[in-house]
Amino acid sequence: MPAPVPVNLVTGMLGAGKTSTILHLLSQRPPGERWAVLVNDFGAVGLDGALLESAAEGALSVREVSGGCICCTAALHLRQGLVALLRAARPDRLLIEPSGLGHPAAILDLLVEPGLAAHLRLRAVVGVFDADGFSAERLQRSDLYREQLELADVALLNRSDLAGAERMAALAQWFAQRYPPPLAVLPTTHGAMDPALLDGGHEAVAGPGRRHLDRACLQEEVLADGTRFRRLESAEGVTLGWIWPREWRWHGGRLRAWLEELAAAPGLLRLKGVLRTGRNWQRLDIAGGQANLQPVAWRRDSRLELVAADEARATELRGRVEAGLGALRV
Repeated sequence: MPAPVPVNLVTGMLGAGKTSTILHLLSQRPPGERWAVLVNDFGAVGLDGALLESAAEGALSVREVSGGCICCTAALHLRQGLVALLRAARPDRLLIEPSGLGHPAAILDLLVEPGLAAHLRLRAVVGVFDADGFSAERLQRSDLYREQLELADVALLNRSDLAGAERMAALAQWFAQRYPPPLAVLPTTHGAMDPALLDGGHEAVAGPGRRHLDRACLQEEVLADGTRFRRLESAEGVTLGWIWPREWRWHGGRLRAWLEELAAAPGLLRLKGVLRTGRNWQRLDIAGGQANLQPVAWRRDSRLELVAADEARATELRGRVEAGLGALRV
């Protein structure tokens, strides 16, 4: 069987600059590589595909899925289009540009289905955002906009030259608080980005300890059940992290009670996590003794990270987390 094709999702609202970003990436592709692009134009007549095809110079295959969002009404056409494009083009990389109206989480769910996952290797999700259009009000009223921000591995703050310092600072603060954090947040114009970022991934447990990552202090192990566990000592305390396979699921109805009980544990300074509960995913957060649980668009894996005050507390908290979440698995 041929090696899986690296695939990148390039998301963003209408007019954010997704096509410009793809055109820039195509101009930087390695010599001799053939890339393919699947474009979802929401209208009945696609325009982005024609624009990309005109810039192809013979080393690009473009396929359009028109007439509906590939996350919902055109999902079947997405599967068909992907299979046909992979067979015909045999590309070295595939870029997918969904409509600005499409929910990227649903597309990621489709890309990791068994039938497609054997042929595709999901790499960094590139989110293209109009920096001048960011606001707390927009985050509150648009689930789609918030989902795109939450899913971006690489966040391109397009038209950053037009956004004021206050708005750029607000964006930087929002991304600094996101969990899991993005790999890169880049102010840019015309969608320019380093194509090396396309192969980024969330291999490290991200979070508070990431800023102090020192390989000499980092301990890593794979537990008997396949869980990836990491421990890191830093100035903040002892950071413990777990990463579980995407397929693992937890009981959503009992998760809040467990989280609130854990929030009262002595020596727990901070906790962040994302867990899959049925078809949905939840973000877990404990700060200042207060527990919070809310839906999140993250789709890659389940993970949790906490900071304990000292070694003794870290040992106690590890036991509580592993026993408690073990009992909540379904």
